[in-house]
Amino acid sequence: MVLRRFLISDPVHDAGCTLRVYRAVAVKTLDLWGEMHRYILALLRWKGFKIAEMEVSHRQRVHGDSKYSYKKSIKGFVDLVYIWFINKYSNRPLHVFGTLGLISILLGILAEIYMLYLKIFKNVDLSNNAWFVLGFFLMSMGVQFFVSGIILDLVLRSYFNTSKHESRYYVKEILRR
Repeated sequence: MVLRRFLISDPVHDAGCTLRVYRAVAVKTLDLWGEMHRYILALLRWKGFKIAEMEVSHRQRVHGDSKYSYKKSIKGFVDLVYIWFINKYSNRPLHVFGTLGLISILLGILAEIYMLYLKIFKNVDLSNNAWFVLGFFLMSMGVQFFVSGIILDLVLRSYFNTSKHESRYYVKEILRR
């Protein structure tokens, strides 16, 4: 509950309660897949809809056992991280992939500078040194991350510029004079 509140700023007291009421216009904007039903409230709030809650009293279970298990907890956690990532970076993938790429390139360059120092001043043989290989690996992965971010950004721009189904932003009302 704390992690959910931290990652997606969920203000709802009992997000697991399935006793809910939605406006039709809000439900029509939803595109649910997998087990995203857990995060309907967050999805709607991110689209600009107002969320309200009336606390209900729950009774103890008198018959049967709960079907909630650690497997559902793991799926819920994975979905939580996924939905946080989508909300934060879906409109700007270059921010996350570009940052990862630049950090990876920087670490690779630092590793190679250190290896160059060892070769020149300490006469260390680099043929059996893992740091030498790791530096080049980090630099190549950084370039791939960065390029992937650019490609994803271009794909998203193309999708949102040509798509009739989904819009990047939702307009509640247009005011005319």
